[in-house]
This record gives sequence, structure tokens and C-alpha cells, in this order.
Amino acid sequence: MRVFRNAFSMVETLVALFILSLLITTAVYSFRFILLDISKQEFLGIDRLLSYTQLRASIESMRYFVVDDYDAFLNPMNNLHYFFMGEETKMSYITQSPIFCDSIAVVKLECKEQKLLYNEEPLYGRIDFTQPKTLEDSAQKIVFENLQECRFLYHKDGQTLKSLQRDLPTSIELKLATHNQAFDFYINIATDHNLSKAYIEDYAYEF
Repeated sequence: MRVFRNAFSMVETLVALFILSLLITTAVYSFRFILLDISKQEFLGIDRLLSYTQLRASIESMRYFVVDDYDAFLNPMNNLHYFFMGEETKMSYITQSPIFCDSIAVVKLECKEQKLLYNEEPLYGRIDFTQPKTLEDSAQKIVFENLQECRFLYHKDGQTLKSLQRDLPTSIELKLATHNQAFDFYINIATDHNLSKAYIEDYAYEF
């Protein structure tokens, strides 16, 4: 004798509700990020979106740099250091993905006169590579302007720092605001902190 059911069992109903709640949660979460992305694009503006993308690639590509004991015979260096100088309104670093140069470069980012300025100088050229810096006539780009707030924060070992010297951060927080909008941009550093000293030395000498 056949038994026909006209309704779902309690278990089937609960499973269906659980799946439906997962779909709704995923949809809401995705929609939130879409709105945030749209807001960021409006904040950046079409004319600055490319500049920010280039800036992000430059920061993500920070690399190790050796500051002493280089010689013509490529002897191993006695002291291996990071090159990084970070303050709340400016920072300098070595990048493998410069905007203007074809090879590794030193970059200075500075919040100045309501602007975020990008300065770049080839590392091996006019400057002393043991004391890397940008020059007055270095290539320059205005990344953002008309800013009411512009500052950097540095994340390292679970701490948020306003300054960091001679060490690479894990990530950098760029806080920007105009008169009606404010955003925090988080940029992770792609450098592998577990690279061996020998590998770093080989990498440094490639340039």
C-alpha cells in the first residue's frame, strides 16, 4: 500500500531554511563589498584610479636592500638590512615595480600641501645606492589632491605604528579624506620575510 505525502518533513524544512540562509548571507556580504568598491571608485575618480593601482603595485613590491659592504668583486656583505623609512606623513622605500623607471628604484611618498606626492629615482644611477634618496628633480606624480587628511600607519608583528625605520612592515594603512569622504586603504607587502640571507644577497646583486 502506497503512502503519499503532501508536505515536507521537519528535517527537510530545516535543511532548506539553512541553505536559504546561507545564500542570503552570501548575497548580502557580496553586495556590501560591491557597494564599498563602488564608493572607493567614486572616491578615487577615473583619473586617479590608474594612479592608485600603480601606487599599490609599487608598495606591494618593496624589496630587501643591502646598505653596506658592497665591493667590485661582489664579496658577501657583512651586514644585511632592510631599507625603509616610514613616518606618519611620508615614507621612503625600494621597489621592484616603479612607475617611471625600467628597473629597481627608490620611492618617496609624502603628504604635502593637501596632496599625496610620489617621487621616484633609479636606485643605480645618479644617487649613492648605499644612502638611497630621491633628488629635487626626481620624477614626480600627484596621486591624490584636495585632501583634508593624509597619513600612513604601519602594521608589524600585530602592532600599529606611526613610524618604522630600517625594517619592512607587514602591511601599510593609507588614510585619506576629502571634505566629504574618508577611506582607509590597506596594502600588504608581498616580500617573503623568510627568505634566506644567501638568497637575498644573490637577489641584490642581480641589479
